[in-house]
Amino acid sequence: MKKKFLKTLLVTAVMGAMFSFHAYAGETKELIPMDQINVTEDADGSEDGQQGAREYAKQQAGESVRENMGRGYQFRYLSSTAVDSGYYADTEQQGVDVSYHQGYIDWAQVKASGMEFAMIRVGYRGYEGGNIAGDVRFEENIQNALAAGMKVGIYFFSQALTDQEAREEASYTINMIQKYNITYPVVFDWETAPGYRTYDIPLASWQMNDMATTFCDMVASYGYIPMVYSNTTDFKNRYDYASLSSKYYIWYARYPSYYGGTTWYHSGDRKPNYDNNIQFNIWQYMSDGTVPGIHTDCDVNVTFNDFTKVRQPAPMPAPTPTPTPVEVQLSASDSSICIDSGNRIISGLNAGVTSTDLQNSFSGFYVSVNGNSPASSQVFTLKTGDELVFTPKEAYTYLTVTTYNLSVTGDVDGDGEMNVLDMEKIQKSLLGIGPLTTLQQRAARMTGSDEISIFDMERIQKCLIGLDHL
Repeated sequence: MKKKFLKTLLVTAVMGAMFSFHAYAGETKELIPMDQINVTEDADGSEDGQQGAREYAKQQAGESVRENMGRGYQFRYLSSTAVDSGYYADTEQQGVDVSYHQGYIDWAQVKASGMEFAMIRVGYRGYEGGNIAGDVRFEENIQNALAAGMKVGIYFFSQALTDQEAREEASYTINMIQKYNITYPVVFDWETAPGYRTYDIPLASWQMNDMATTFCDMVASYGYIPMVYSNTTDFKNRYDYASLSSKYYIWYARYPSYYGGTTWYHSGDRKPNYDNNIQFNIWQYMSDGTVPGIHTDCDVNVTFNDFTKVRQPAPMPAPTPTPTPVEVQLSASDSSICIDSGNRIISGLNAGVTSTDLQNSFSGFYVSVNGNSPASSQVFTLKTGDELVFTPKEAYTYLTVTTYNLSVTGDVDGDGEMNVLDMEKIQKSLLGIGPLTTLQQRAARMTGSDEISIFDMERIQKCLIGLDHL
């Protein structure tokens, strides 16, 4: 399991047979009824993205600067007042996280091997269709793990794109786990990889944090300990990590090369230092561990907290309100490009221009064309009528996305080319039998004049026979 992250309002837990710290949020959040959540059966995992995310996350979580790891580093714990009030820093316990991918597990053997806790997947959202599905081995895993004496936490593999989807995931999770004794955190595990529905949507950090907050605050209101899972790349580039880690426990994926198979972490061994300023409560330090009782490779973790001893947190301060999004003004490096913010039209680009040319002209933005991913390697020719969506790369400044329509000079009919059909379009307009739209009118202004005339047709003709060019 490899992952990503969230925001506003923390909670830690109160002890009891089944944890109860509803005082955190003031009142229990209303669950979405199960019959209102689009849950599908996906027993063969055909839309289960976790294994695909596993390989991608290995790249994201790998230790790229190994000289920054060293024996004897003093481990630094989260400094949040709310977290410190329930912090037990005298514990180092090993644990695994599992899903149906591990097959049948002999939990008695896992426990006997020295593993103290298990993070068990309850379900996931499909990485393509976006439907929620339950992990087909959840009931088996949680019942047998508890029977073997394991401390149990829960994670949901998220592909949420909105707060509402995060609320659905939290509601599903709570509905599924309420009858079990969950003493370790309930985790928002948002992940992405190429080809996933989450990969091509450039969500701003405040949007990522809002989804995490929605999930965490809901599970906290039902007495569970909220946590966020991710890796270095996503904690730094997708989330507002400082806000997130001040409110929630953190599960960090990072895999140094010297752990793997049966080479486990032991007390005093090397841990990540804080070159990335990421502090954590559970460290997922390898993804290819060999654990007795589990017949496939699995993730192995170490926690520095005994979550069964987490105490009621101090009263939480009022949350910092999310800044109101402010629309940014577009700017292009190519001075010939005309940006009409009033009519939401981009013009001045000539027939034959490609999506790569457009992206290069707006280097401060992610540009998607007709819904195509701005991260796509596909290069295609732009045409009059295309819808352009500009998303600021500096999403942390709380700038909104901006949508424009494109008018390509010479491409009057919107087929992406300049040809005799464009001349015909202008001719019909001049004869009054085929009026041009605003976008077409701008595409037809071959001479630079606001008034469309036969001279615009003449210039297209000259370009086609090589006597002129744009």
